[in-house]
Amino acid sequence: MTEFSYTVTIDGENYSERQLARYEYERTLHVLHELLGLGVELKWNGRALSHLDLNWPTPTAAGRSTTATTIRARFTWEPPRLR
Repeated sequence: MTEFSYTVTIDGENYSERQLARYEYERTLHVLHELLGLGVELKWNGRALSHLDLNWPTPTAAGRSTTATTIRARFTWEPPRLR
């Protein structure tokens, strides 16, 4: 099997996998806060989440929550009707 490797360089600085994972986590939290601010009801184990609750999930839980929210939104959103 072929070995695969990559290097991420932004503005001349190399980023490690750990740094990229941290940025992904922070971005996920940002998206969850934005969704909550737009009125999307976010739940965890049946309980509605607040902005304060969103500050503490693990990276895995945050990613799962964003994915679940995106999937639900895709199947429940209806486009506005044109006149």
